[in-house]
Amino acid sequence: MPAKTNAIVRQLRAAVDRFENALGELTEAIAWTNDTGRVQWCNRGFAKLLGRSRSDLYQIDIVELFPVESDCDRNGSTPHPFHLALTSDSYTTQIYHSQNRDGRPRVLELFYNAVSVDPSEPHVLLVARERTETQDRTDSSSLYQLLADHSTDWISRQTLDGIFLYTSPAGQRLLGYAPDRTIGRSAFELYHPKEIERLRQIYREVVRRPETPISLAHRIRHKNEYYLWFETTFNAVRSPQGNVTQEIVAVSRDVTDRLSYQTTLQRNEKRFRALIENVTDAIFILDAQGMLRYASPSAEKLLGYTSEKYLGQSPLQFLEKIEIPKVRRAFYKARRFPGQCEVLREFRIRHADGTSLVFEAAITNLLSEPALEGIVVNCHNITERKKAEVQLRYDALHDALTGLPNRTLFMERLSQAIAYKKRQPNYSFAVLYLDLDRFKSINDSLGHLAGDRLLVEVAKRLKSLVRQGDTVARLSGDEFAILLQDMSADANAQLLADRLQNSLQNPLELEYQEIFVTASIGIVLVDTLYQTPSDVLRDADTAMYRAKQLGKARQEIFDSTMSRNNLKQLRLGVDLRHALDRKELELFYQPIVSLMSGRISGFEVLLRWNHDEFGRVSPDEFIPIAEETGAIVPLGWWVLSQACHQMKRWRKQFTNRELTVCVNLSGRQFSQPSIVERVEQALKLTHLDPCFLKLEITETTIVENEATVLDTLQRLKKMGVQLSIDDFGTGYSSLSRLRSFPIDTLKIDKSFVQTMERDRGNLAITKSIVMLAETLNISTVAEGVEIPEHLNQLRQLGCEYAQGYLFSRPVNAEQASEVICENPTW
Repeated sequence: MPAKTNAIVRQLRAAVDRFENALGELTEAIAWTNDTGRVQWCNRGFAKLLGRSRSDLYQIDIVELFPVESDCDRNGSTPHPFHLALTSDSYTTQIYHSQNRDGRPRVLELFYNAVSVDPSEPHVLLVARERTETQDRTDSSSLYQLLADHSTDWISRQTLDGIFLYTSPAGQRLLGYAPDRTIGRSAFELYHPKEIERLRQIYREVVRRPETPISLAHRIRHKNEYYLWFETTFNAVRSPQGNVTQEIVAVSRDVTDRLSYQTTLQRNEKRFRALIENVTDAIFILDAQGMLRYASPSAEKLLGYTSEKYLGQSPLQFLEKIEIPKVRRAFYKARRFPGQCEVLREFRIRHADGTSLVFEAAITNLLSEPALEGIVVNCHNITERKKAEVQLRYDALHDALTGLPNRTLFMERLSQAIAYKKRQPNYSFAVLYLDLDRFKSINDSLGHLAGDRLLVEVAKRLKSLVRQGDTVARLSGDEFAILLQDMSADANAQLLADRLQNSLQNPLELEYQEIFVTASIGIVLVDTLYQTPSDVLRDADTAMYRAKQLGKARQEIFDSTMSRNNLKQLRLGVDLRHALDRKELELFYQPIVSLMSGRISGFEVLLRWNHDEFGRVSPDEFIPIAEETGAIVPLGWWVLSQACHQMKRWRKQFTNRELTVCVNLSGRQFSQPSIVERVEQALKLTHLDPCFLKLEITETTIVENEATVLDTLQRLKKMGVQLSIDDFGTGYSSLSRLRSFPIDTLKIDKSFVQTMERDRGNLAITKSIVMLAETLNISTVAEGVEIPEHLNQLRQLGCEYAQGYLFSRPVNAEQASEVICENPTW
């Protein structure tokens, strides 16, 4: 034997000797047996306890050495604790009575515990001790604790009333109860209320029949107030003399997960059975050759066939002939790959009544599954879904009211026309964009139902005038579009437009009255290459709006100048939102002159835009765009802030002048809920006295929002701000209604002032405004004063203030400061 091997053997022998020496030094008596009960090894303590040598005890039968004290022999009905330990997951105990060599009786307490070092060769560890008469029954010896403290199960010793005398450390790990906090409490406090009575019976039964341990699955409450399932074995406790005491030992094992798993399995089995029996899908099981082995009850309901009649036959006989090759390919593919699911998207099966149903199927190869040994085909009826899809597609592409194609379908067909033109350059087509004139008035006056009837009738008339291949669509509201395919000449589109106008001019009877309707029509003749349908529709829409601008009830053909104008408007709308950041906006000031003193009393603030590409953009051009896009609101607040800052500077520069600054508020700005707070904030930031600020709103703003405007004006007036109505005389309001509004000034619109010298009517209107305003203690400002005659007439009428080119054009802040310094007089 090589030297290295000899060294290893010596080391192993030394380790074994050290192990045996260590066990031999223990005071406890320990023995090791095989599964037949023959002693394989014991320590010196075991031999000393029995008064025999260790060699005498080897191979001795432990069952014969410590027989059960009972009237029954070892083959009787009372099993030996050794055999119980072999078949149990916990230790067993035995109280054995014998005599010392001097004849005195003694009691041995034996603990058997099965140890599986090798699953094929189980062994039993025996620990023995001698109990003396003076030992307390509740004292847990080192041997008892050696087994109990290291057990994964919860071991407890209790009285018949359930009072804990001892609990093992496993109780804290499993249930959260520390042993020292448990002793003295009743186990019945921890048991589930519904199981307490049964457990009391078991306690009494264990004492009556101590030879037979009783096991029960029951619930024990955790420290955190929830219940866990345990399987507990209850044993009676004997005295050292072997008499049955009024105590029991309970060994409890946590089986919550096991019971939960079993419950889940049972529940799943029931659920699966109910699912198969009540599922709406048709489920078939086929053998490897594709023959029918099973059909679910739902299959009979869906298809009308009796499954028993067709078992062992091929289900392909129920398919439409055209579907058989597709289904056969899917079946063979699934059969080649065990466990794989092959999806069959759409196929038709014949019902017993001859109708055709549409199904989708999942084919799963479970031939290798012992429980099935077949190919499962799960068929889902999608007949109604396919019908719904067809209907949904129709609904998605058609207008619900008129039944005409909607915008989506129209754009699809327009895309097809553009694509065809790319392939065939000589092909041309046209698009007509129609908008009904005065439709909103009809809708508002006669009601929406009448409006809907009008739209349906218009749709019928439009459709009756086009060819079979053309498309009439309702885009939205009262807007329609027509795609004319293969137009050979421009005149054809014009001719159709004329026919459409003539057709619409025929009266319609709505709500027992005749209604006449006209349309504005924009035409695009697509003889050049467009890239997208949106471009075509955009140009047709542009031409339609041009027709409206020229008087309605007419048609216009699109040309490139229309597009350029629209592009500029669009560009201005975008650039206007960046004008502040780019510092392109500037405030100009036009003097307001007192006609009593002939001197400047204040300025009206006017906004100017210096565009980096288009130069100076007229307010008449960009203010409507700002109103439409909503940009007027942030612009208005900026104007207010800048005007207050400028007025504050003038107040410091010209301390002897009582000047005011007039700022226009748009209708959108005035409708903002925070308008009063914004004005107050601007005044606070600039430290400007409110009396030097005059806010101007249009007469139209008052007329349209009378109740809201009144409250806002009163709050502004209370703040100390002056209030003015701009362009008075154009909004159809009356001076008598102004009596309730806290107005300081009326500005007479320039359309009346500039024609006074030649139009007696406007002169009379101006005079009336001045006289009535004076009666209401409201001052007046005349706008648009351009010639001396205007100034003389206004002084004669008693007008208090005026502004216009006669005095000064609008100037920037620096120039306005110079004008104030010059202090001109008129």
